[in-house]
Amino acid sequence: MSAAKQREQHSSAAVHLLHGPATLVKERQLATLLDELLPPEERELGVVHCDPGEVGIDEIVGAMRTTPMFASQQVVIVRPVEGLSAGDQGRLARVMRELAPATALVLITGPEEGTGRRAAPPVAAELRKAVAKLGKVHFCEAPREWDLPKWLVAEAHALGKRLPPAVATPFVARAGHDMGRLRMELEKLATYVGDREDISAADVAAVVSEVPEHTIFELVDAIGTREPARALRMLGVLLPGGPAGPPGDRASAALGVLGMIARQLRLLWQARMLLDRRLRLDRPAAVPAEIAALLPQEHNILQTLKAHSFLARRYAAQARNFSCDELSRALERVAEAEMSLKGQLQGATGDEQLALELMIADLCAP
Repeated sequence: MSAAKQREQHSSAAVHLLHGPATLVKERQLATLLDELLPPEERELGVVHCDPGEVGIDEIVGAMRTTPMFASQQVVIVRPVEGLSAGDQGRLARVMRELAPATALVLITGPEEGTGRRAAPPVAAELRKAVAKLGKVHFCEAPREWDLPKWLVAEAHALGKRLPPAVATPFVARAGHDMGRLRMELEKLATYVGDREDISAADVAAVVSEVPEHTIFELVDAIGTREPARALRMLGVLLPGGPAGPPGDRASAALGVLGMIARQLRLLWQARMLLDRRLRLDRPAAVPAEIAALLPQEHNILQTLKAHSFLARRYAAQARNFSCDELSRALERVAEAEMSLKGQLQGATGDEQLALELMIADLCAP
């Protein structure tokens, strides 16, 4: 479909509200709307940007009521729209019913942390209802963790590069789940390969920076799936002083890694306990109060799942790799490793990496 035809079809949708936690997705949605509403050559004169921190409601209303003179259509962008007071948002809701001919209004919220699809946009109810009646509300969320490689393949295509799915998956594993960071690393890759169209695994290894925060989650997941080789590889990246490790205090880093492993094992023990009682991890609110009371307050599986529901399947799968007795012994092994790292265990070698490697081998043993 031609851009002109798209603009014609969307001319009736004169009001749009973009909200949600994914800033990059909002920018993509805004770009899509501008493609549908204005030809590129009219963008400079046809787009009016209004920041409530810099302009008042009178100026915004004036722009909404002004008929475009130098473009076929005018697009008034207000962001962050919640920067307007509730009263000014109410006025905006009433005025949008009287938009000037060939004028579209795009309202964009600021950052929204942890909002779900069912969460209402952080604007006044009157404004929200007016947009729903007169235009369209766009919820902008990041792709799910398992959809990020597919998203990255599409982003590479937009840059004129071909990123095979088999390369995109380790790309995400290496760089983490932040969309902005992934996009930045992809742009670095595109520059690195130059005129070459294909991006290879070797290119990713050469250019893309590993994220320690993500690597620790890779390590604890590898323990949960009982993959010692992967866990030990991640450990080598996390501990300072090794060939792949970062600079820093090795002893403190080792204790930090141990703390994350202990946290993961506590969560898996709780998940296993719930599964043994035929309770579903994807319904944490349905767990009976008398059973919820048995769980620890710190590193509580129910609180974790309420905040990150997508982890339910992962914890269930990993918990099934261990019995409750095995998890109890695993926690005892972690306590032993902690004593070794702190020099409180007779015969401790003082080698932090060796102590953790031996513990990981024990935890992952069949």
